[in-house]
Amino acid sequence: MSRKRIYVAYVGGTIGMQATDSGYAPVAGHLSALVRGRPEWLRHRLARVLPHVNDTVLLAAAIAMLVAAQWNVFDMPWLGAKIAGLLAYIACGTIALRRGRSQRVRAGAFVAALAAFGYVVSVAFSKSAAGPFVRLLH
Repeated sequence: MSRKRIYVAYVGGTIGMQATDSGYAPVAGHLSALVRGRPEWLRHRLARVLPHVNDTVLLAAAIAMLVAAQWNVFDMPWLGAKIAGLLAYIACGTIALRRGRSQRVRAGAFVAALAAFGYVVSVAFSKSAAGPFVRLLH
């Protein structure tokens, strides 16, 4: 059986820090060592199901917000862009985690999913479909 590899992009926070006498401190390779020491985490059913649950909850929340507030997505282009970005994030994440046929395809889909996530966050903050480019347009 071939050994599967997962890329973990650690961008900060206490989960990747190591406990010291003076509190928590970032230590290079600490999170990798934790994950490497527990490969059963990766085989756990919850690790395979949770990303899909998260995506479903995010999409359902967006649709519920539209229905509850009686908003028309065409009256607010930023909201339509946010939902489209969420769908792109879900599609790219599916390819990155499961459907990609090669490591290169999965890596590209992973980067695209991160970009889609960044776009969704920037649209949410700017309330503009231009997202990260809103400052360039004004």
